[in-house]
Amino acid sequence: MTESEIAPAEQVIEKEQPQRDLSGEFVRTLDEILMPKEGEQVKFGAKDETLRLSQVEALTAIRNCVAEGAKIGHVVQPGGTGKTREGIVAAHAMHRNGRSTLYVVPSQQAVQDFAQKARDLCPDLDVGTVYQIEKRIGRLTFITYASLLRCILGEIVEAEAHEFEEHESEVTLTARNEHRITIDPADYDLVIWDEAHKYLTAHAQQLVRRFANAIGIALTATPRYYEGKEVAHVFGNKLHELDLATAVERKEISDFRNLLITTDVTTGLELSSPDQEESAEVARAIDIPNRNRIFPDMYHKAKIKVGEKDFTLTGEPTIVFGASINHVHDLAQMFNDVLTPALEHDQEFRAALRAKGIDPDDVEQIAAPIHSDRTESHAPMSLDARNRLVERYHQRKVLVLVATSVL
Repeated sequence: MTESEIAPAEQVIEKEQPQRDLSGEFVRTLDEILMPKEGEQVKFGAKDETLRLSQVEALTAIRNCVAEGAKIGHVVQPGGTGKTREGIVAAHAMHRNGRSTLYVVPSQQAVQDFAQKARDLCPDLDVGTVYQIEKRIGRLTFITYASLLRCILGEIVEAEAHEFEEHESEVTLTARNEHRITIDPADYDLVIWDEAHKYLTAHAQQLVRRFANAIGIALTATPRYYEGKEVAHVFGNKLHELDLATAVERKEISDFRNLLITTDVTTGLELSSPDQEESAEVARAIDIPNRNRIFPDMYHKAKIKVGEKDFTLTGEPTIVFGASINHVHDLAQMFNDVLTPALEHDQEFRAALRAKGIDPDDVEQIAAPIHSDRTESHAPMSLDARNRLVERYHQRKVLVLVATSVL
């Protein structure tokens, strides 16, 4: 089956054997969370934190989906609005009824970060992780898509799994755990598919089919990846959508402007399909000094007109995203090579920092890479190390963070 031959998700489900009823206790448990006493807010977790309105809306849509007997659907929300927590709430509801959840994520960094978030929110929840370094099953198990491909479909998907890993973490691990585990779809009553727009291949549909007896909830900010390739093709109907304008209006995410900057630096690559835009080959091709130099030069000198106001990037809280871990390190090094001398000797640059409330003499580092995966050249950063770096960034001791994914 080719990607163009992917059947609608509903048709896939109809081919499966009769499914067990999952609606009762799971729905009642979600009701207990989502329907507090009159006058009280919806709260969740060990610290009794208030859920956002968008999270309550999404979880209510999931609850209604299950109550009505549907088995698969997707939720659309912008990045930063709390989709991860929604998945953890649903998993905890399953856990309270003695049922297990598989949480599929695109990268090893997401496995580690999401697992820690789940442990912090729900200390009573047995959280397992399955990726290249660690393989342990829990009541809630976070697993990379590449690992799930191998566990369920075996050698026939090795090329796709390897390509996925190569793009996400460059797959040159020195501490790889070769221990094999078995994932039995019959053991799971809920499967969460995070960043679902990344799993739109024919093999992804085969995975969905294997878990047809479980509730399947896909989370994405990009429901229509490009013409002919949409989340609904693999993950069924849209259960809930929060658009960007509403998220900004509710102050769930910050307002923003998109600025498109074109350059005369070319990669020399000719892409035959949109899928290639996220390939490891492209990540290597764009990691060139002339292109990397553009970013510190913009931070240092660019003047941008927004409406009637001239805007400079110097001293603004800045996060730069690279295409790979090697690219992240090369970008951070370029920032430091270009701007460390300016920090010490360029009076105009120092004055621009002071105008943004930054004492240039307190700055310890212009830019720092941040990531959790490892390559042959770069060791992983622990969650504590990343948290300390983010704290230095908030204190303006580090001016720029360079990352591979959303922090």
